[in-house]
Amino acid sequence: MLQRILVIIKVITQLEIRHRRLEVDMEIRKIMSDSNSYDNNNNKEEQQFHFVLVHGAGHGGWCWYKIRTLLEAAGHKVTCPDLKCSGIDPTDFNTVFTFADYNQPLTSFMSSLPPNHKVIVVGHSAGGKSVTDVIHKFADKVHIAIYVAAVMVNTISTKQVADDYFW
Repeated sequence: MLQRILVIIKVITQLEIRHRRLEVDMEIRKIMSDSNSYDNNNNKEEQQFHFVLVHGAGHGGWCWYKIRTLLEAAGHKVTCPDLKCSGIDPTDFNTVFTFADYNQPLTSFMSSLPPNHKVIVVGHSAGGKSVTDVIHKFADKVHIAIYVAAVMVNTISTKQVADDYFW
């Protein structure tokens, strides 16, 4: 199931860049029907996951609407938080001074999860920085981290990366 989701994300990423919405829809239908027949033929019981989809700079949780719809239709739980000053978050950007401030909605969400609840965190573009931050702070709650054309930092200290590259 996870492999099918990664293929869908890859197809959407590649084809959306070229603005071929019709092709995207056709490819998704093909992938879903091919994998559904595979699953039915093998009588595999699918595992349900909780996905946390993190948007990139200048976007909001809304940018994941196609993937969210597909994942929810497959029975998965999906959360698409708006980071500070993004999407429908009303925060004035003049009041956000640090990466911790910007990432606070995601950090609060991860803190609110039950202790044994694991999520698959997916980040796009600058959302990769947020994914890395979550991995460091909530390693026990992250099942898998996926970077989709995203910033992928190699760090021991999130603060050091923030100081060097973002602030």
